Amino acid sequence: MNTNIKKLLALFIIISLITGCTQSIFTTKDNDTLLHTLSSDLYRGRMIGTEGNILAEQKLVDIFKTIGLEPYDGKGYLYKYEQTYYPLDKQKITMMITFNNEKSYCLKYGEDFLEKIPIANFDMECPVISNINELPDKDVFILVDGMQVDDFELTKIMDLENIKAVLFKTDVLRKNIRVWPKSKPFFQLEPSIYDKLANASNSKVHIKVEMTEEKIKANNVIGKITGNNNKEALIISAHFDHVGWAGDTIYNGALDNASGIYAITELAKRLKKYSENHLFPRDIYICAFNGEETGLNGSMSFVEYIKPKYEKVVAINLDTIGLKGGKVFDIVGNQHVSGMLIESIAKYLNDRDIRCNILYTNNLVSDHIAFSDAHIPALTIGEQDISYIHTEKDTIDIIDIQRINRLVNELFEYIITEQDKIFDNEKLFECEEHISDEAEEEFDEKYRAFYQEQIKDVPFDKYKVVKYDGILFSIYNINKTFYSVDEVNSIYDKLHIEENYGGYKLGFIKIIDSSCPDVDYKAIELNKLYDRQLSVETIETLKLIYKNKNKETKGFHVSISTLPVSLSQLLQDNPFEIKTIYVDNRTYTILYDKNTNIVWGINFKLNDKLYISLLRGEIIERENPVIKSDLKVDNIEDIKRFIKFVDVSKLTNYKFQQNLL
Repeated sequence: MNTNIKKLLALFIIISLITGCTQSIFTTKDNDTLLHTLSSDLYRGRMIGTEGNILAEQKLVDIFKTIGLEPYDGKGYLYKYEQTYYPLDKQKITMMITFNNEKSYCLKYGEDFLEKIPIANFDMECPVISNINELPDKDVFILVDGMQVDDFELTKIMDLENIKAVLFKTDVLRKNIRVWPKSKPFFQLEPSIYDKLANASNSKVHIKVEMTEEKIKANNVIGKITGNNNKEALIISAHFDHVGWAGDTIYNGALDNASGIYAITELAKRLKKYSENHLFPRDIYICAFNGEETGLNGSMSFVEYIKPKYEKVVAINLDTIGLKGGKVFDIVGNQHVSGMLIESIAKYLNDRDIRCNILYTNNLVSDHIAFSDAHIPALTIGEQDISYIHTEKDTIDIIDIQRINRLVNELFEYIITEQDKIFDNEKLFECEEHISDEAEEEFDEKYRAFYQEQIKDVPFDKYKVVKYDGILFSIYNINKTFYSVDEVNSIYDKLHIEENYGGYKLGFIKIIDSSCPDVDYKAIELNKLYDRQLSVETIETLKLIYKNKNKETKGFHVSISTLPVSLSQLLQDNPFEIKTIYVDNRTYTILYDKNTNIVWGINFKLNDKLYISLLRGEIIERENPVIKSDLKVDNIEDIKRFIKFVDVSKLTNYKFQQNLL
């Protein structure tokens, strides 16, 4: 956009005379302008240290003033702090390919290639290989098909000394700016470039990275609504920085996180309007954090400021909200520090038909972590689908502003009606400065025992709600072993499974489906059984065991899953090794016992959504039937014959009907 900056800023100081605590003091046109403007090319991705970031900062100061928020410290809205960063305009990142020792081509940064794990400085030319089993003694770069290799295998590849860089095939280039100085170079390649390299012989690649680390004086933008109790504070936050640009590609960051900034400004308007006639019981801070993409720098600095000022602090952070077609929000946080807060908001929103899923993991890394690491109850609300973030597709076109407004409406009501209950809950603020491993293990053990007792009478397609330690939990089985296709189809009527295949007949079917039931807590009756809404689309793992028709104690299994195969724990606790082989241009990872050479699993990534595991051997029949392998890693030809024998797409329509191949 080439619009004059002054004209753009002027759009945000138009104030309507609309009254009522749930209405915006800006017009709909102005609301749209905020989202459009922050995610426009004018702001060039709002990366820390850039002109676009400073423009966003200035715009937020003007908006906070217009809303009528108080300066956070009584003096100004800019919270100053220092951090390091790597200026984009001083970066030099090049990649040169030489095919067959003849023609050389300079790839276009941001269009043909992009760093996956940014590093500071690197300058090396190496030959390129694609088969890890043919690793030479000299230094090389390795081609890795991201559609077929899981994260664990990537880690093993990067640990090999002779491999100096990984060139990774991906359909979508994702921009990251947090620099890892000790990492090996890891670059994404556009598929056509990757394929040319993979099909060429005697190719070399020259990678050169020059990045300069600098200190910068950065700013958060923070406003305040003073309440009655100056010993307690509620934080409402979102980050306004993003990842900038790469070459000619600008990463606009509409979902990540112009959406969150729009939401907190809407909340700020309504809260400020409400406060004109109702004094809040505690201070409320509206925080637009900087430096999130470089490592939560802005929020970590602010936590050091805010924690000593108050006896009780609670933080609600918004990051990546309002995706068109979005169905579920994830509410993410540390269970021990923030569990009761997370449960409270999840219940409130689910009761009002805003579907939320609780995640006690760091799947969504955002500014709540800065607070919870300081033992302050905090959470982040964000979209479950984050596939667009850090890509050039993250533009205003994927934003559903009505979805954001619905969430804002309910969060406003939650803050008005529920905040006293949160701050009056002393248990929420009893988190120890350090939770010992023993205490955490004791809590987990008690909950597991309670869960196992409660789940005994719950059929696979049912759930019930119980109360544990004052918190409501949904109890349901996530896996079941079936013994016939008819039994499966009584629950999953559209799932087709082949009953006979190449001299084998179907023996067992195991399904893992952890889809969370939609719970109406208003009408729920504790300990009563309710139906789960299960379908083929909600299945996460389908495991099929086939028996040899001539010898039923022999057979094979196929596991098809949307969940990555994790081998790291097995390798840590057992005498296992992995070996990589290639069959029909696909990469297979073999997990085997290094003492006996017995294969424990053959794993491969079918595409970016499906992970497959195969094994052949003796069937051990029990509650959860398993295969005792008869494959050995020193007989690769036998393994390859087995791999070629099993055509997964002919065994079932699970996920294949969605054209994911």
